[in-house]
Amino acid sequence: MFNSQKFLMTTENFSETVQQIDEALTKEKISKKESMNAQLLLEETFMRMVNFGKAEGVQVTISKRLGDLNLTLENSGEEYNPLISATDFDENDEDYFRTIILKSNAEKMYYARKGNKNLVIIQAHKSANRQLQYTILGMVTGIIFGLILKFFASPEVISIFTETIGGSVNTMFMNALNMMIAPVVFFSIISGITGLTNSASIGRIGGKLIGLYSLTTIIAISIGLTLAHFVFASGVPQVGIIEGTASTEKLSLLSAIVNIIPKDLLTPVIDRTLLQIIFIAVIFGLCLNKLGDKVQILNDFARAANDFCLTLITAIAAFIPIITFFAMAGLVVNLGMDSVILLVKLLGCYVIGNLLMICTYSTMLMTLGKISPLPHQFRLQQVLQVLQCRLQ
Repeated sequence: MFNSQKFLMTTENFSETVQQIDEALTKEKISKKESMNAQLLLEETFMRMVNFGKAEGVQVTISKRLGDLNLTLENSGEEYNPLISATDFDENDEDYFRTIILKSNAEKMYYARKGNKNLVIIQAHKSANRQLQYTILGMVTGIIFGLILKFFASPEVISIFTETIGGSVNTMFMNALNMMIAPVVFFSIISGITGLTNSASIGRIGGKLIGLYSLTTIIAISIGLTLAHFVFASGVPQVGIIEGTASTEKLSLLSAIVNIIPKDLLTPVIDRTLLQIIFIAVIFGLCLNKLGDKVQILNDFARAANDFCLTLITAIAAFIPIITFFAMAGLVVNLGMDSVILLVKLLGCYVIGNLLMICTYSTMLMTLGKISPLPHQFRLQQVLQVLQCRLQ
């Protein structure tokens, strides 16, 4: 999980060292594009450190931690940051294009001064599973911290942690997540429909969208009930108290169909009734497509709002490891290890259920859409991110 390789790069062995680094990066099985980009940044940074920083030699370290692959350039001497934006360069300067290359990849590079050494870190590859690793780390540390609190902390300290700190953090996270459910679904569907050019097929697509959503919901419920029957056949132990009474409202297929059409536009958003939100989004998308260029500003707004919502939901999901830590610690403190064992079973059911749903969606892609599911690269990380959100 943690390993590194070191190379000493000088102007004399530059070509030989670049070849060795290329072979090392190839063994790490990163993409050719990532490898070439990392080498380009390495070469440009090295030249600046030698030409402007007066470095005689630069030590290059290839390190891999938790799936991230970084190149670290290190040299001793006076402080020199090769990543500082050069404002005095113009197109006639020989270093102009090198500066452009470094500035265009600024998000992948970092400079630090440590002791009498200049350090430049180049991110060659970012792990796609880092969020999953942090989430698992949050679960494990949360369980350990919860056990420590349970056996060694006073009731006052436990109350402050679980109610004041943990409860507040969990509430803020869930509020932020719930706040974005309706906008994400609404704008993603509208932007998808308005992006279609064949107006004759839009109506059919809208109907199929609602039909497929209903079908996949039925499949998901069936899978969930089947897994629960086998895993919890002996009954689910009581690990907490659920306040309130069950609803006695009778459900029927007719009422479900009738309730697809909401009474107003705000109630589905407030209650997060996804089927009604999908219906509204489909209708809005059809109307926007029918009006065409007359409402182009609304089409642009829907696409921009969709991009904004997806960016925001990604930012919110970045806090899942922290939320997992507080949730697991509070669970252990309040309910004990029995609740953790039950949660592990629930996690297993949820993961298996999501894998089965991935198989279901893949089958639909192959049979209905005549599309191979492999290029879409379904990731277990995304499944577990949703899982963590649901379990809070």
